[in-house]
Amino acid sequence: MTASSSDRTLILLGAGGHAAVVAESAIAAGWRILGYCAAEPSREVGCAALAAPWLGSIERPNAEGERLLAAGTCVHAAVGEARLREQWSVRFGHERLATIVHPGTWISPSCALSPGVYVGAFAVVNAMATIGMSTIVNTGAVVEHGARVGAYVHLAPRSTLAGMVEIGPRTLVGAGAVILPFVKVGADAIVAAGAVVHRDVDPQSTVAGVPARPLPARV
Repeated sequence: MTASSSDRTLILLGAGGHAAVVAESAIAAGWRILGYCAAEPSREVGCAALAAPWLGSIERPNAEGERLLAAGTCVHAAVGEARLREQWSVRFGHERLATIVHPGTWISPSCALSPGVYVGAFAVVNAMATIGMSTIVNTGAVVEHGARVGAYVHLAPRSTLAGMVEIGPRTLVGAGAVILPFVKVGADAIVAAGAVVHRDVDPQSTVAGVPARPLPARV
């Protein structure tokens, strides 16, 4: 079974708030959720999707979880933490990763979405943009023409990448942030919510403000 299989069944990896959002998007897009793996059952209230069976943790699935995982069921890493999405995506392999796209989005026919991507409601991915493995394009985010977004990135709600922007792996672009055309943001960087980035951002750095400026090094 692969993520492109006509059998659109799915196991979610994670059980927090982001998993609840992904679950509801997946159901709206025609996926059937067989269960979810997490350290403990979900405490999210009012999310029918996470009323699906708890399958134990990824490391120690229960009997049903072990059966479904052994059967090759598609999975989606539904957590905000980039390192976990990377770890789980590598563990299960790209052929198992389900790409979840909410039906209320605009996805250009000339863009490229890698395995495991999540695209939330009202988001836009425009012409010739590329989105890396297990990246989150969250609610209302905009990825403009020719932008290149690396693997395990999180584009938070209402963030905007202008044309030809480049975003390195595992970077977080905060809610409402704007990256101006042709800017390059390095790997493992953080762009704070509401920032306006007009020049390149070094890897592993944090920028904030309008215009965005570097903050002291993270420790």
